[in-house]
This record gives sequence, structure tokens and C-alpha cells, in this order.
Amino acid sequence: MLIQNNPLRILKVNFYSFFSYLLLWYLEFFIILKIQNILLGTKSLYFPMLVFLPHGCRVIFSMIYGLKAFPGLLIAHVLTGLYFINDMTLIIQLSLASVLSVYLSIFFVYKKLTLLEEDIQLKSIIIVAVLSSILNSFLNLFLKGMDHISMINLMSYVVGDILGTSLVFWGILFFIKKNKLLI
Repeated sequence: MLIQNNPLRILKVNFYSFFSYLLLWYLEFFIILKIQNILLGTKSLYFPMLVFLPHGCRVIFSMIYGLKAFPGLLIAHVLTGLYFINDMTLIIQLSLASVLSVYLSIFFVYKKLTLLEEDIQLKSIIIVAVLSSILNSFLNLFLKGMDHISMINLMSYVVGDILGTSLVFWGILFFIKKNKLLI
């Protein structure tokens, strides 16, 4: 296990997961969505992001900290949902589906939710990111209704989640290398 059951450490994990998710979501909304709208002519927040950084946050925090990161990720997801969805029930359903898709994927791959440090490898991050992206995409499309279901939306969700996870992962590695945090 990568984190002890110390309540203060668990609070810190949730603080970091919450604010990391919010930071990446705001980056999505105020920069990446604007670029996507210009390049593709999309105007709706209901259209999937083609690079979705918060999925990377969900995958990385869930794999490293397990269920201890769940509350921070869920609350951040609910708060961001309030920005563009007026139905609180739908916001909670979508938030639970998105966050739980990662934990279900971790369980499918490892048959456990608490990973050891040696369990977390680039290959496993990619597998969990892809599997949770597909699961998240199907759940989001189902919850948003029949008018939202299309192969283009499904593929956009999957591509956006995978690209977002890749960018977050490589960003973390760059930060670690640049700051010489690993020997």
C-alpha cells in the first residue's frame, strides 16, 4: 500500500486529488475547449473533449492511492458538473460513473483495489486508462440519453480520456525528471 491509514495523510490525498482535478478541469474548460471549438466548430460542453486531462488525474490518483482518493475525486467531479448541467441527479450519476469506472477497471485488471508500488507500471496505467475510458464512455452516453449516443461521441470520449491520461502521465514524469525527484 502506498499510503498509510493516517487520517491527516488521507485528508492530504483528497485535498491534492480534489485540487488537481479542478486545476486540470479549468485548464480544459478555459484553454483546451476553446481550441477545440475553434478547430472543430463544436460549441457544446456536452460534446466530448478530444483531450480530457481530468481522466488522467482520476487514473493516476486512483492507482496510487486507491479508494482513499475517491472522495476528493468525486467531490471535484460533482463541482465541475454544476458548471454546465442543471440536473443534480444527473451530475451525481455521471460523477459516480466516471470515478467508479476507474476503480472497476483497476479491479478488473488486478483483482484488488489497493495496489502495491510495483503494480504500477506504464503498461498497467495504459490498460487501466483505456479500460476505464471505454467503461466511462459507455456509462456517460447511457446516462446522457439516446440523443447523445453515437459512435463519434463514443470514440471522442475514449480518445480524449486516453490522450488526457497520457499527457498527465508524461507531465508528471517531466516534472519529476526536471526537479530531479528520482535518482
